[in-house]
Amino acid sequence: MSTPLTDNYTAAPADTPLGNALAFTVRTGRRVLFIAQTAKVPLRGSHGHLDASSDPDVIAAMYPGPNCRAAWRPDDDELVMDTDPQNGYIVGSIDLPTTETYGPTPHGGAHFVYKRNGYDVRQAAGVRTGVDFKTEAGWLVLYDPFGNGVERVDAPAWVATAQTRNRQRFTVPETIPEGEIDNTLVRIAGSLHNAGLTEDEIAETLAIIADRRAPTHTHTASDFERIARQAANWKRTVGRIGEIVPNAAALRRLR
Repeated sequence: MSTPLTDNYTAAPADTPLGNALAFTVRTGRRVLFIAQTAKVPLRGSHGHLDASSDPDVIAAMYPGPNCRAAWRPDDDELVMDTDPQNGYIVGSIDLPTTETYGPTPHGGAHFVYKRNGYDVRQAAGVRTGVDFKTEAGWLVLYDPFGNGVERVDAPAWVATAQTRNRQRFTVPETIPEGEIDNTLVRIAGSLHNAGLTEDEIAETLAIIADRRAPTHTHTASDFERIARQAANWKRTVGRIGEIVPNAAALRRLR
């Protein structure tokens, strides 16, 4: 009878994705999975982060061979801040209390692991330049299975403020600037559509807002109908008002 990996996980070479995955999960108890070798995408035929496991035997069974990378899924009560200098993160630019940390990443970043502390956070919610939030709804590439050996601490208080700003980042100004009237109405239309209003209701509401908050506007009923019609074709974001923001191409089609 072979020795269970739970008793002898070091049988896997440490310099392989399997060795790194087993070393990490046995030490931390966190779930791991395997992803593509050259891109941050799940393996073909897998279920992504849903396949992650903390059972060494299950991990060994799912290992596809050396042409992959190990990744890990945060626990349900964790918030990981993924910093990336290549995308603009500057060391010291935000308050990141010393905590359990893994890295560096290939671009000089790191994965800072915090207790979520009750904060309502979302997967990949970029709240600072070069910083993403990662939760149990996703995963991170396992670059360093051993980390800095520091105990995990509570997420900093600014996380709550960042999430509040993220949910309420679009506010209609009391007086809409002349050059921003069309763009502002487009964003309002998206929010109204997301809230479940019909095309006609959106057009009527836009007309009222324009008359009250953009007294110099020159939009006609056909303009409001045009914006409302386009917004009605956008995909709704369930449970989040103010999330629908058309890209540049969509804005050009509206004009």
